[in-house]
Amino acid sequence: MIIQFCKVYFKEYLANFNWLIYLVAIFLLNKTYELVRKKFMTENLSNIEILNWFIDAGIDVTIAEEPVDLTNFKKENTKVIAQPAIAAKKPETIIEKPTNKRQATTLDSETVKAIEIAKSISDKASSLEELKSEIEKFEGCSLKFTAANTVFGAGDSNARIMIIGEAPDSDDDRSGKIYSGKTGNLLDNILKSIGFERNSCYLSNILPWRPPGNRTPNEAEINICMPFILKQIELVDPEYIILLGGNAANYVLETNEPISKIRGKWLEVKVKEKTIKSIVIFQPSYLLKNTKQKRKTWLDLIRIKKII
Repeated sequence: MIIQFCKVYFKEYLANFNWLIYLVAIFLLNKTYELVRKKFMTENLSNIEILNWFIDAGIDVTIAEEPVDLTNFKKENTKVIAQPAIAAKKPETIIEKPTNKRQATTLDSETVKAIEIAKSISDKASSLEELKSEIEKFEGCSLKFTAANTVFGAGDSNARIMIIGEAPDSDDDRSGKIYSGKTGNLLDNILKSIGFERNSCYLSNILPWRPPGNRTPNEAEINICMPFILKQIELVDPEYIILLGGNAANYVLETNEPISKIRGKWLEVKVKEKTIKSIVIFQPSYLLKNTKQKRKTWLDLIRIKKII
C-alpha cells in the first residue's frame, strides 16, 4: 500500500517538476530586478556605467536570438544560442565642472605676506627634496609651532596617481610620516582595491603641519600652504589626482560645492598650463567614523578603476 502510494506521489511530483523550475526562475528574476532597481535608483550612473556594471556582473551574452515562452518547456523552445562575448572597453572620462566657484576672501596683511613668501619659496624649488627643505625652514604659518613634525609628501615622485588630503593627523604628527596609523592602513587598502600600492603613488596633504586637536584648518592657514601643494603637483606631474575629503577638494578645485555634489565625479585640476583629471572621495579618517559611507567609496573606486 505504502509503495503504491509513493509511486503515484512521485510520478505526480516529477510530472510537475518543470513548474517548480519555473517558479524558482521567476523568484530569481524578481530578486535580480529588485537589486538592479535599487542600485540604479540610488546611484546616478550613466548609460556606459550601467552597461559596464552588467559586464562586471557576468552578463555579457544574449540569451537567445528569439523570445522564449517560459511556460512551455519543450526542448525546441528552450534552445539557447550563445553569442560571442563583447570585450569591455574603458569608458570615456566625462569631465564635469563645479558650478559654485570659490570666491577670494579678504586676508590680513600678515597672511598676505606669508603667502607671498610661500610662493617665492615654491617657485624657486626645482625638486621635491629642495621644496621639503625650504618648507621645514618656513615660519610663516603658526601651525608649525604647535606641531611636533613637518609631514611632507612621500612616495613615487613620478607617480601616475597623486593623493591629496587635508592635513596630518595625530599619528602622522608623532611619526613625521604621512598617512600612518589606522587612516594609513585604510588608505593602503583603498589603493590596493584599484591595483596600486602606496609606494607607486605620491601621497600628500595641503598642510604639512597638524592643526591642534585635529581641528579644521582655517582659511588663512590653508591659503598660506596652498603654494606648497601646487608646487608638488607641478613637480610630480601626475596623470590623475584623487582628492580626499571636502576641504581638500574645495581648495584644490577652487569650488565651494559640498562633497555630496562633487564626490565620485571626474573633474579638472589646473596648475599653471597643465590640466589634470581628478576625482573626490571621502577621506579615510571620515570613513573610520562613518563606516556606512564605505559603500559609496567602493562605488567611487569602481569608477576610478575603470578609467585608470
